[in-house]
Amino acid sequence: LYENTLAQKNWLFPYRGAASVIVRDNGSAPDDIFEVSLDGSIIGRTTKWGSGQFRLKNLRPGNRTLTIKTVEDDSPPGTYEVSLGDNLTFGDGSTRESGGLNLGQSLSFSIAVP
Repeated sequence: LYENTLAQKNWLFPYRGAASVIVRDNGSAPDDIFEVSLDGSIIGRTTKWGSGQFRLKNLRPGNRTLTIKTVEDDSPPGTYEVSLGDNLTFGDGSTRESGGLNLGQSLSFSIAVP
């Protein structure tokens, strides 16, 4: 489902940019699930009791919007950590962000694709 929707996006193919995004539950209780999207298109969800690693290739260089949304949270708030790879950076130049989101809330980050 996600792959079919992503294939229609203009920020994919035939560009050389790549994206490696890891989103994980960062709290003491592994009870959160996050939905991850890039420029408004869902690229996947994390697993409960774990994390999600999302790899995209053939991205157009430039700025993109990465969004995470808490879709399951047994003990609020949902605690997250987002790590970027493949030379991606957040707007401030960092590669790691963490914090908390309540159920149904989302948070967007500006990321740069080299």
